[in-house]
Amino acid sequence: MRILLLITAVAPVLAGCDAEDRTRHAATAEDGASAQQAEPSRATDLTRNTASNPPVRPLVYSGRTLDEWRRMMKTLEANTQQSLKAVSGLIELIQARDIPWFTRRQAAHTLARIGEPAERAIPVLIDLLDERPDDVDTTFAWSTKALAQFGPLARAAARPMIDILSDSSQPILRRQLAVEVLAGIGIADPAVIPALVDALGNDSSPGNQTSTREVAQLRALIADAIAIIGTPASVAVPGLIRSTRDENESVRRSAVAALGAMGTAAGVAAGALAESMATDVSPAVRDRSSEALARVGAEALPLLRRLVGDNDAEIRWRSIAALGAMGPIAKPATAELVDALNDESEQVQISAAEAIWNVSRDVEIVARAAANSLTSRDRPIRIRGLNLLKAMGRDAQVAIEPLNRLKNHERPEVRSIAAKALEMIARQE
Repeated sequence: MRILLLITAVAPVLAGCDAEDRTRHAATAEDGASAQQAEPSRATDLTRNTASNPPVRPLVYSGRTLDEWRRMMKTLEANTQQSLKAVSGLIELIQARDIPWFTRRQAAHTLARIGEPAERAIPVLIDLLDERPDDVDTTFAWSTKALAQFGPLARAAARPMIDILSDSSQPILRRQLAVEVLAGIGIADPAVIPALVDALGNDSSPGNQTSTREVAQLRALIADAIAIIGTPASVAVPGLIRSTRDENESVRRSAVAALGAMGTAAGVAAGALAESMATDVSPAVRDRSSEALARVGAEALPLLRRLVGDNDAEIRWRSIAALGAMGPIAKPATAELVDALNDESEQVQISAAEAIWNVSRDVEIVARAAANSLTSRDRPIRIRGLNLLKAMGRDAQVAIEPLNRLKNHERPEVRSIAAKALEMIARQE
């Protein structure tokens, strides 16, 4: 009887305990469900469960795994709905420090390729410039490269890039990368060109832990940046003229190329360019100077006409090449070019024939000169003659008679190239 009474007394208490446990378990399950719903879209890479070896789930960013993003970025085209939808996810990738740096770099370059629709990524890239690197991270490098690809859209980066460029205590690589960004921004920020001009003139001596060679590389890059901007940067012409006399070949080469990129706005530089073409010890600088003189145009014409009569054959043919590159604007030099067809140098002769064709399209004179060049013992000269006949198209038919005579020439290489020229002209009829 006592046992029965005890059971009867305890039963309500046990029932209450069961009810409390069930409520607690239900609450725990509900909390777990809520936590699962509140979990962010990017999952952790390890999911724990009751198994002894829990499965590894890949990182997910905006609904895609890294492998899926990498595959998509390889084929993503700008100006598509897919690229527009991808912008937010790509920005998430470049901000994610827990993923490989090369994937962040790929995302940054993809955003730059998308262009204007991804413009909201630019402030993020600028913020990343101050990210502290680890042993393998190259955040500054890939973020500046992406900003450079954005071009004028990245004008908000002009000020920090100018600060880096003008600070000689900065690592030289950072200053070089800053120049690349500034070249892309160009006239979109009015402070860019003055900053480049100032850096071109003021970096004549190495700073702390910077070699003379590295400073020269930086100045050459600055000249290249000015060339990219072109005519709007004509305020740089005086500094570029001074740089044509720099002791470093790379600086001189970039300076004359930049002057050429200015076109007629660099007319005042014609004398300096002519001097470089005639006297520089580097063949590459002499080549670039000749090309630049052609782009300067009318201001260089009187100088070039005089140089066609120089005692040095190389100066003569380089001057002739510049006149030819000018095209019809060089017609006042026609008499000098025709006289050069009788020059003692075959290099000068063929250069004159090419120039006359570009300047005046005188069919009779050019066809005869091109045919004569096929008898040269210098194979490159013969090839240039053949190419000139090809460029003349149907007008080269005027050369058929002299070419037929060359078919019986005593030298086999002349007979062979004359036959090729005749076959080529026949196909153009």
